[in-house]
Amino acid sequence: MKLGIINSAFGQAGVDTATGLKHIANIGFDSVDIFTEAMTMSKKEKLLIARTCDKENLPIISLVVVATGLIDFNDPVRAFHVTRCKKFVDLAAEFGAKKYSTRSWRIYLAARSHSTRRAMAMGDRDLS
Repeated sequence: MKLGIINSAFGQAGVDTATGLKHIANIGFDSVDIFTEAMTMSKKEKLLIARTCDKENLPIISLVVVATGLIDFNDPVRAFHVTRCKKFVDLAAEFGAKKYSTRSWRIYLAARSHSTRRAMAMGDRDLS
């Protein structure tokens, strides 16, 4: 069994990204999930995360996104969030992550309309 944690556990405590990732590895976690914003993430931040995780032998398992706009009734809002989610999928592939997850909203989305469930199919995707 492998044990992982999300990097925002340290980010919420005011610890910078690289230091948080180093702590995660030093504590003994086997992997990390990354919570970030793919739409505005700088190339420098991408490199920092990728290099730090590589140096610490800390594989990135998934990227997590909260995209409640996927269920919005307004077409432009849904379109924005589909574009945003695609950026997360691309970023997950760049990091070599195994999954992209919108899991936190699965139960809520499952209760929505058929068209929303089609959008939800973007949810967990195996990227390997």
